[in-house]
Amino acid sequence: MAAFYKVNPAGKRVAPNFSAWVRPNTTWGSLHHKVPGTPIIEINRHVNAQADHAQLIREVAAKSTVLLKHERAVLPLKKPRTIAVIGEDAFDAEGGPNACDDNRCYRGTLTMGYGSATANYPWVVSPWTALMARASIDGTKCKPLRVSYDLSG
Repeated sequence: MAAFYKVNPAGKRVAPNFSAWVRPNTTWGSLHHKVPGTPIIEINRHVNAQADHAQLIREVAAKSTVLLKHERAVLPLKKPRTIAVIGEDAFDAEGGPNACDDNRCYRGTLTMGYGSATANYPWVVSPWTALMARASIDGTKCKPLRVSYDLSG
């Protein structure tokens, strides 16, 4: 509630401008999801809330990177001959970053958990994609090793 009163000190009720129950490109939909007879209204005004956040995101990501062990000054890597990329989470998700409703799948880079706080991404750059882009510049050979897990039960 503190955030609400910070941006809306008068406490006026503000109608929502999106619905988590619809795909990102949907504008019109049911006011109450799966409740028969509810009116169809504009539920997504497609507000661009990103502005110039890309620069801030990169800064936060760079500052939050933790090196667990840095012996013999090997980092940053300087044009290695080969790199092995290991693990399912390093790769692009099949079907794109929004392929699974509420991000409930465990294939590819897991960018967030799922449930009521999920969002849809305009794009995601997986570690594999980023490493491949740099490897092509450096002439480095990359070997992918995908490790998949069955988390269904």
